[in-house]
Amino acid sequence: SGVSLSGSTNNTIATVTGANALQGEANLTFDGSTLAVTGTISSSNAVVLSENNALHFKGTSADDLDSIVRESSGNLLLLNSRNDLVINIDSNNDSTDAHFAVAHGAATSSSTELFRVQENGRIGIGTASPQRRVVVYEETSGQTQIQFQNSTTGSASGDGFSIGLDSAEKGFIWNYEGTDTYIGGAGGTSITIKDDGKVGIGTTSPGQKLGVAGNIRFESADPTLEFNNGGAM
Repeated sequence: SGVSLSGSTNNTIATVTGANALQGEANLTFDGSTLAVTGTISSSNAVVLSENNALHFKGTSADDLDSIVRESSGNLLLLNSRNDLVINIDSNNDSTDAHFAVAHGAATSSSTELFRVQENGRIGIGTASPQRRVVVYEETSGQTQIQFQNSTTGSASGDGFSIGLDSAEKGFIWNYEGTDTYIGGAGGTSITIKDDGKVGIGTTSPGQKLGVAGNIRFESADPTLEFNNGGAM
């Protein structure tokens, strides 16, 4: 007996619906090069794309740049968006500890986490439990620091400006460039530290170890000004 085909149009893929019966699927077409699906794709197994191919999210021809691409030439996985790219965690708003993380190593839950952004807005670098808005954590007792650099300073470890915690658990600020380090506010520069150790209060060019532009007032009831020869004033 013959096979009956119903619901078929050009390029429609047909599925078996019974003995000697095929049904054309209006939402599933193939024109020889492109498989088009209208609706939802559901799979209980992995969906595999070969290298240099992309998963596109396309509503119009202009949306072609919205894609996930695996490039073999650069060994890169790219997330491409024509506009903003948002990673939304806890989308059903039922958790207080959801997080977004970047990790390396095994492609499983045993990978090593590098940093995370928690649902409460805290960012942890080297820690999975940041207790402040941004926490930089060193898992040993070694030095940990944040370093600021630009195209003029260079990008070596001895370039730029750093603040951090040393291996003796002492806080530090460090200017690798040999230039001034200063503290200021809306009124301008308040304190300047020169590279040779001179400190200026109210002046940016102290001539001695301590230069003060203005008056000095001792608030203690019995103030003492000591000199290195043991004398007092």
